[in-house]
Amino acid sequence: MAAMRRKIFLIIASIIWVLAFIIFYVVYPDLLTKGLFPRTQFPLGTIISWSLLAVYAVILRSLAPNKPDKKSHSIAKKILSVNIILAISWGLISFFLSGNWAFAFPNSKQNFKIWIGITSLILFLPLVVYFVLAVYNLFARFIRR
Repeated sequence: MAAMRRKIFLIIASIIWVLAFIIFYVVYPDLLTKGLFPRTQFPLGTIISWSLLAVYAVILRSLAPNKPDKKSHSIAKKILSVNIILAISWGLISFFLSGNWAFAFPNSKQNFKIWIGITSLILFLPLVVYFVLAVYNLFARFIRR
């Protein structure tokens, strides 16, 4: 029961976090380019995007079915956990690829393509995992009948 309460709290808090940032994007978009720390030129938009990716990964991991007896669910949870680590590392990876905290790629098309690939992986990997899990469960039910 406590685990279910924690899961519900995590989901509600994450949704509130995402909605707050969406409102922030709409109401104060000019603040996104303002630097948090003047010497590092670390824009507020960077920390917002970074945190949203991490929250997205956590939300989708927390929605995974909790059936430890099924190997497919265990593998899915491990993949989604790796996705959380990748989402948390996204900002640092982006910094190393772009050379700046604004993640601008003025002279490196190759690094930009890598960055797009990593960002897309974080966004689409959980969706692919859920799709594969759903298809697997559908075929498993069909075979059992």
